[in-house]
Amino acid sequence: MSDEQRQILDMVANGKINIDEAERLLKAIGKQEVAKHAVSSSYAHSESEGAETPRSKPKYLHIVVDEGSGAGDRVNIKIPLQVLRMGIKLQSLMPESAREKLNDKLSDKGIHLNLNSLDAKSLDSLIESLGDLSIDIEDGEDKVRIFCE
Repeated sequence: MSDEQRQILDMVANGKINIDEAERLLKAIGKQEVAKHAVSSSYAHSESEGAETPRSKPKYLHIVVDEGSGAGDRVNIKIPLQVLRMGIKLQSLMPESAREKLNDKLSDKGIHLNLNSLDAKSLDSLIESLGDLSIDIEDGEDKVRIFCE
């Protein structure tokens, strides 16, 4: 995590800015980093012929449910993966004892997730691998599709 990102999260923690303002600032920082990366990548690509172009990271998790009973009911949920990133960044500001209590509550509900092991780097790796995610369920009447794009 860069110093700029840490400062933004500290401002949220201190109540100086709200989450929406923090998200805009983080996006602006991200665009600067993407621009720097694009320039260095295009230079590296011109240096090495035959290099594969990197696949873009998924930005949304889609959940689509089509009810086949003729009623035409459809649910279409589009969740920005940026929400996950922001949550991970904000959880790093939580005190250790609060994270442990939250882990215990999640375990009581059957969700085994260790918030202490999540960080921005592992989340980026997870989100990158979500690009290959595609779940299709069909039972003859209803159809559920979960994918990232």
